[in-house]
Amino acid sequence: MKQISSSDNTHTNNIAVALCTATFTALFTFLFTQKWSSISGKKINREENKEEDGGGEDRRNLGPERKPETLYELDLRGRTDRIYEHNGPKPFKFDEEVVSVFDDMVSRSVPLYCEVIDLAIYWVQRYYTPGTRIYDLGCSTGTTIDILAKSFLDYSSGSGGKGHNNTQSKSASKAIRCHFVGVDNSEAMVQSCRQKLEWAKDIHSVDIHCTDILKVKVENASFVIMNYTLQFIPIVHRQELLVSINAGLCEGGILLISEKVRAECSELQETSTNIYEDFKRRRNYTSREIARKKRSPHERSCPIHRKRNPS
Repeated sequence: MKQISSSDNTHTNNIAVALCTATFTALFTFLFTQKWSSISGKKINREENKEEDGGGEDRRNLGPERKPETLYELDLRGRTDRIYEHNGPKPFKFDEEVVSVFDDMVSRSVPLYCEVIDLAIYWVQRYYTPGTRIYDLGCSTGTTIDILAKSFLDYSSGSGGKGHNNTQSKSASKAIRCHFVGVDNSEAMVQSCRQKLEWAKDIHSVDIHCTDILKVKVENASFVIMNYTLQFIPIVHRQELLVSINAGLCEGGILLISEKVRAECSELQETSTNIYEDFKRRRNYTSREIARKKRSPHERSCPIHRKRNPS
């Protein structure tokens, strides 16, 4: 836990947690030893998503196989990511084409993607305060908000943390109404997010905004999530953004960050890149797809690097 301070805003009671997960290397292993009751989340049938390769084999369903240590199954929608199979290199941007395969793309190409979302559930359920807000800055298609909203369906407010008692029986539980705020600057992402979260509006307060994150004023937040978002913020504005978020946290509020990092040592970075590309091959990306995407211009993406980022 780390307090972010500035000359203009000093909040001694606020807690800002930055959990940085390297896309290129696994920095931690998290084992879940407590078995929680599962929710009635539907399993997505992707029969219509099965496409034939040149060899005549069906493509597998969206995303990687679910690991037994994760609590919930993610609601992955859209099509299998094959953008760079027959085209490229070409500019990568979050347009309708990318959004249509984004759920599959991010779950297959980002190490620990499912585990990071799963870990967020523990932190949110421990530190969420009823009556405050949960922000997802860079919410993309809404997968994180969707799983958080479902995680509150069968847990009651009470003792055992700020929000609720995790150990009470299911028979005594009830849904907790939360206020979720999602922000993304891609209209296609926002439309997809709103569709995925349509069900949640009957239980929770859900506001999804299409705007620049730098223009958002975080208010009354007990939890703010930034999953792989900071890399798209210009370096000169990152400290300003973090200070602004900190000012909007309520007492005991949490900022949880997962992000790509670059090694200062070129040899270590090359090794990490090789490991990462092998990871993608094991997730059924071809060497041709990996090479084409690697050569494609990425809009404004700049991973965290100590020498280039303000401390």
